[in-house]
Amino acid sequence: MRTALVTGATGFVGSHLVDLLLAREYRVTCTLRKTSNLRWLEGKPIEKVEVDFRKPLSLPEVDVVFHVAGVIMGENIEQYREGNVVAAKNTITGAHCDRFIHVSTIAATGPGEVDEATECNPISNYGQSKWEGEQAIRENSKGIPLTIVRPPVVYGERDEGLLDMFRTLKWGLRPRIGGPKWISIVHARDLVEGMVQAAESSVAANETYFLSNTESHPISDLMEWILKGIGRKRALSLPVPHWIVKSVAACTETWGRLAGSPAMFNRDKAREMIQEKWVCSSEKAVGDLGWSPRIPVEEGLATTAKWYREHGFL
Repeated sequence: MRTALVTGATGFVGSHLVDLLLAREYRVTCTLRKTSNLRWLEGKPIEKVEVDFRKPLSLPEVDVVFHVAGVIMGENIEQYREGNVVAAKNTITGAHCDRFIHVSTIAATGPGEVDEATECNPISNYGQSKWEGEQAIRENSKGIPLTIVRPPVVYGERDEGLLDMFRTLKWGLRPRIGGPKWISIVHARDLVEGMVQAAESSVAANETYFLSNTESHPISDLMEWILKGIGRKRALSLPVPHWIVKSVAACTETWGRLAGSPAMFNRDKAREMIQEKWVCSSEKAVGDLGWSPRIPVEEGLATTAKWYREHGFL
């Protein structure tokens, strides 16, 4: 029986990865913090190890480590670095495995139309910290074969990142932020399939891959599919200039700082939101791994909407 250790297993992507590994008959160990919410892991046959990613680690010996954990909210670059650079370094340094899969993000590369050959030019603290995390993994790999995966927007059941878009459309409002925006997107179940394929492929050793649906999409199309998925025929188009996005972000960031809790929407996220394109090519993963996403975006958004309704999110 193959063995795997998953960091970030209590989160959206990590919990889907655990489900897939268990289905593939892996013995799975999950790292947990004292404050971890186990709602997506309850009743599953996993082993648990408590960690503090801020400190040096000595992790159990396994065949493969999947480092999914990371920080998506922070008040400053130092907080992002603690969750995305220090944690990555401590995980790879404390790992005892034959393969290491590190989950990064398209934000580490930067906006535009990108692939693995594109020079990284992150525009946000989050993206910068994830890029530095990639470098920390490479510099401290100790000869362990590693693979870095960079997802674009990830969606699906258990996701709360796109939940505000679903709710806004349900309320009958359809924001139009600046001009047309294009993104690449991937369902969480397709993403974790690609991660496991990379872990099991010798070709993927010491490589980097974008894992995304083949087609990119204008956000206007995604909104149409979400409206269909939630059973709403139309919504009021609401133009939102970029300056309003920046102003709202500054306000929520200040409020979060005063409240002592980082705001999910801040100036960092606003910089990312106003970009024209976050588009990546998964051609390399398709060629090297034989991986291909199986869930059409329209279908995936409909099932996500159904899951939100059934679990009281909509």
